[in-house]
Amino acid sequence: MTIFHVKSLAQGVALAGLLLTAGLVFGQPADLLEQAQRGDAKAQLSLGAMYENGEGVAQSDRQAAQWYQRAAEHGLPAAQVALASMYNAGQGVEASEQQALKWYRLAADQGHAPAQFTLGAKFERGIEVDRDDAQAVKWFRLAAGQGHAKAQLHLGLMYASGRGVDQDSAQAAMWLQRAAGQGDAVARDVLRSEDFAAHTVSPNAQRAAGKGQAEASGE
Repeated sequence: MTIFHVKSLAQGVALAGLLLTAGLVFGQPADLLEQAQRGDAKAQLSLGAMYENGEGVAQSDRQAAQWYQRAAEHGLPAAQVALASMYNAGQGVEASEQQALKWYRLAADQGHAPAQFTLGAKFERGIEVDRDDAQAVKWFRLAAGQGHAKAQLHLGLMYASGRGVDQDSAQAAMWLQRAAGQGDAVARDVLRSEDFAAHTVSPNAQRAAGKGQAEASGE
């Protein structure tokens, strides 16, 4: 299989996942356009994804952003996250950290776990917002409670190091185990330390937690 085919297949899988997440049955672009023009938010989201990926239509970041915007304004969390990502990257729109943060917040307030995790990560590292560990813990906890593996990892590390929350080895181990159970490699590595296995916190465990946070953040 050529690199081109592999890339096309990956884009197709990603698009299918987005459409299925939105709960929309596949249709022809003309049908979607008609639905989108009538104000159907899911159709607008789907058209945005099709334009972004060049699936069934000529690829256009500008058109993608416009359709995401319409769906986002109808309150669709998946569209709000997609639009926030476009603003973060300056893709189809002028880059704007303020606009990106606005749409992530709107989606997170509706219980969208990936948006909640993204907000938590921004507060944890001080990206586009002032660093605030308590806010990071708040958003990580909301996403983790919905089964978001990376949020579970970060929440466990926050408990392990006592950032934004009282240090609690048992809570740290619980959330790290949940993340590891979903295949998170960083969570597994941290849990392998002798200190975590014993549910105790020593300087070694603190260092392990700090290393885990850096790896989870891609530093």
